[in-house]
Amino acid sequence: MHDLDVFVMPSFTEGTPNSIVEAMANGKPIIASDVGGIPDMIDHDSGILVPPGDSGALGQAITHLLERATLRERMGQAGKRRVVEFLASSIVPKIESVYRNLAYGNE
Repeated sequence: MHDLDVFVMPSFTEGTPNSIVEAMANGKPIIASDVGGIPDMIDHDSGILVPPGDSGALGQAITHLLERATLRERMGQAGKRRVVEFLASSIVPKIESVYRNLAYGNE
């Protein structure tokens, strides 16, 4: 993941791919198909969504980002912020709740 310039995930169907979360956490800009839960993860600041099966749009998006290092960096950092905000607001409270229930039982 460290050596990637762009994380690309063309797909016809997805839920919420962990690989995209990992790429965002590593500050990589995302190019992915506009399917399943992917559009909930990626906004225009953190990546580019392309129609599923549209190889022309996929190629254009890849070329667009590969030619623009500053844009890649900006999108990568935006994605990293999105992941951190999501973890802090959604995942961490759930984990805390599990540990609280284990430690103190259901009160």
